Amino acid sequence: MIPSFLKFAKSLGGGTIYELHIVSMPSPTQKRTDKQFGFDYRIVEYEKVHNTTDEEFNQLVAAVDPKPGQIILAGMDGYGSVTKWLLKKNMKEKTQPEIYVLDDSSVQLKRSEDNIPTIDQKHRIQADIRETPFKNGTFDTVVIKMGVHEIPKEEQLKLFLEMNRILKPEGKLVIWELALDKETQNVFRDVIRMKDKLAGFDKLVQNRYFPRHDDLTRLFKKGGFIDVEDYYEFYPRLSTLVRKDELVSKEHKQLENKNGTLTKEEEVQLKQLGKERAKLLTEYARKRVPVELRKKMNYKDFGDDIQFSPKKIIMLGYKR
Repeated sequence: MIPSFLKFAKSLGGGTIYELHIVSMPSPTQKRTDKQFGFDYRIVEYEKVHNTTDEEFNQLVAAVDPKPGQIILAGMDGYGSVTKWLLKKNMKEKTQPEIYVLDDSSVQLKRSEDNIPTIDQKHRIQADIRETPFKNGTFDTVVIKMGVHEIPKEEQLKLFLEMNRILKPEGKLVIWELALDKETQNVFRDVIRMKDKLAGFDKLVQNRYFPRHDDLTRLFKKGGFIDVEDYYEFYPRLSTLVRKDELVSKEHKQLENKNGTLTKEEEVQLKQLGKERAKLLTEYARKRVPVELRKKMNYKDFGDDIQFSPKKIIMLGYKR
């Protein structure tokens, strides 16, 4: 039985999608901003949904190689997961590197206050990574984890050019990003777009471009970087079922904004909705991943969960 708290939305691929009925949601004719339907509502632990390991973070820290006295920008770092690991590297040092955390979501930056409380508020910057407020030659190193793909394809070069501008001479840019190929790019894109559609992340569906490995190499070089290096590649296992909380994170945040807290009934119904959407995502992934690519993508079907492993990479380059 469909709870009264839920309403029918639409049918897709033989399944039914439900969404919460919230009176305060804007109508389709109202202006929808990136923040309304982007990361201000995507309140999840990305390390969980991306199945990120300590070893992968250790490799990122080694690529950044933070040293006392350096000025480092953690770009698009949201709630501060990268910054937290960089600070661990120098815990025993008397002097920490000076780290700035930049993100365009005020909600994510607010979350960072609990995650990295030692960072001064003046070092938490709300801004677009393509147009930062920093002077030329400010930073020794810039690091961006899983941020390039959040920007439309035609805008991604602007990110690299801007990072080049704010880096000191011979400064280092470190990127952690998807590194797909021509065979896997469209499949991965379609599965993630379906996830974003189910979750109501309108702008993510429209704006994201998931880069190939050769895209990243070209962006580094066109952005004015030399000695570009593939530092570390890995294949994290992604799960459709693990996304169940993310698939209702927008509704959760809207209810929280409206009422302060959620009732037990609302929490139960959100869990039900998350499972329903995860089931639809699983069904879609099962149909979308071609049989001939399943071995390459390390595809596994567990009935209620589809798992596969896209290639990711940590790359670095130096300002020319």
